[in-house]
Amino acid sequence: MIGNTKTQLPKPFNPRQSKYEQQRLRKAHRKRAPIGPVIDHLKADHRVNRNFYKRIFGDDINIMLATAAFNFKKVMNKWKKSFLVHLDHLMNGWLKIIDSRMLKMAINQKPKLAF
Repeated sequence: MIGNTKTQLPKPFNPRQSKYEQQRLRKAHRKRAPIGPVIDHLKADHRVNRNFYKRIFGDDINIMLATAAFNFKKVMNKWKKSFLVHLDHLMNGWLKIIDSRMLKMAINQKPKLAF
């Protein structure tokens, strides 16, 4: 138990537990399972495995900075995708305008005869 938080680890069910209790625990552990890979990526990609700050306060700062960097990277990747989509639409619009102007210029020009 850490503070007011009770940590539960998956283990074989007690035969005295009801089916409802077993299903509730199984569901809770399934929700928790996807968090493991995220923590591993934080450790590898955002240098959580090395801490250069002092004491417990430094540990807290290190975790907060790593999670902020992780969330910032996720947001930037989403923005990058939407930005590229908007840039593609903008460039296609410009190309259509330029093509139409070039076509008009080609139609309006008189052919030059070279002798």
